[in-house]
Amino acid sequence: MKLVCRIRELQQVLGAVGAVVPRRPWQPALAYVRLEAQGGALTVTGADVDRWMVGSLPADVDVPGQSLLPGQVLCSLISLLPDGDLEMEQQGVAVAMRAGEWTARINGEPELELPDLTQPSGDCNRWEMLGAYLHVLVQRTAYAASSDQTRPVLTGVHLTGTDAGVEAAATNGHMLVVTQAQIREGIPPAGVTVPADSLRQIARLAKAEDVVGLETDQAWLRATLPGYSLGVRLLGGPYPSYRRLFPESFALEARVPRAALRAALQRAQVLSNEDHRRVVLDFTASGLTVTAREAEYGEVRERIPCELDGQGSLQVCLNQRYLVSILGAMTGDTVLFRLNRPDSPVLLEEPGNPYQVLLMPILLPAPAAP
Repeated sequence: MKLVCRIRELQQVLGAVGAVVPRRPWQPALAYVRLEAQGGALTVTGADVDRWMVGSLPADVDVPGQSLLPGQVLCSLISLLPDGDLEMEQQGVAVAMRAGEWTARINGEPELELPDLTQPSGDCNRWEMLGAYLHVLVQRTAYAASSDQTRPVLTGVHLTGTDAGVEAAATNGHMLVVTQAQIREGIPPAGVTVPADSLRQIARLAKAEDVVGLETDQAWLRATLPGYSLGVRLLGGPYPSYRRLFPESFALEARVPRAALRAALQRAQVLSNEDHRRVVLDFTASGLTVTAREAEYGEVRERIPCELDGQGSLQVCLNQRYLVSILGAMTGDTVLFRLNRPDSPVLLEEPGNPYQVLLMPILLPAPAAP
C-alpha cells in the first residue's frame, strides 16, 4: 500500500470512524482500524460489537493494499497534524507516514481481522430521508431518551412507519416525545428502536441536502450517505405502548410565547433546586406566572402573557430543565399547553408541526396543617 492524501480529509474521516473504536475492546481486533487503498480512494473501517463505520476520502494511490492499524493511536497522531499532504507506505507489517518534517512508523497487526457486520441478515426495510428531515427528527427526540442502562430500550429512539413517513418517539420515563418526519421513498420499519447516540452520529455526518439511505433487518440499522456507511445494532425488547398514555381530552389550553417562556425559565433556573429543578407554572386569565424557589436564597417570579382557553385557572409544577430542552427543540413562536389537573400529565405541542411532548408533573408537598 502506497498513497498520498490530504491530512484535513483524513482527520475528518478518522474523527468519525474513531468514535466507534472501543477503548477497552473485548476482542483484540476491535482496537484496530482497517485502511484500504484502492481506485483513487482511501477507505477507513472501524467496528465494535454493536456498531461499525466505513469512511472514505480521495487519495492518489500508487500501490493498492490494506493494513490494520491501532485505532486510538492513529486517530490521536493524525488529529495533531497541520493540514497538508500525508504520504503513507506499507513496509512489512508497519505503515510509514510522512508529512513535511514529521515522520512516523505505525506497527500493524496482520494476524487479526475486523468482523464483517455490513451484510444484512434477512429481509430488510429500505427507505430514504433528506438530511434536513433527519436533523429535525433527531433534534426533537434524542434529548428525551433515557440514560438509564438498566432499561436499555428506553435509551433509544423508536421508529415506526406511517402513511406520511416515519414516526419517532423517545422517553426517559418522565417525558415522552413524539414527532413525525417525511421520507423520500421506500418503506420504513414497522417498529425498531435505535440507540439515541448512534442516531445523533448519523445526523452529524449528514448535510441538509444529503440523501440518507436507511435499511433495517431484525438486528441492525444501516445508513448510507456521501462518504460514509455505518451500522448500529438495534435495541431489543418491546417498546412501551406510548400512544395509550395520551389523555383523550383536556380541561384547559394555553398558548404561550415560546421565546419569552424559555427566557423566563432560564432566569428561574438560578433559584430552582439543583436536585429537583422545580418550577411552578400558574396559568390564569391574566397571564402565566413562572415561579422558582430555593429555601436558602429566596424566590424569583415572572409573569408573561398567554392566551387561555377553558374555565378557571391551573397551577402545575414541572421540571425546569426538561422544559428548557423541550422549548429548545421547537422552532415556532408559540407553544401550546394542554392541561387537566396539577397531578396529571401536561401535553406540549408546537402549532403547525407534528411535535408532541407529554411531561409528567412534580407533585408539590401538601401544606402543613395549622
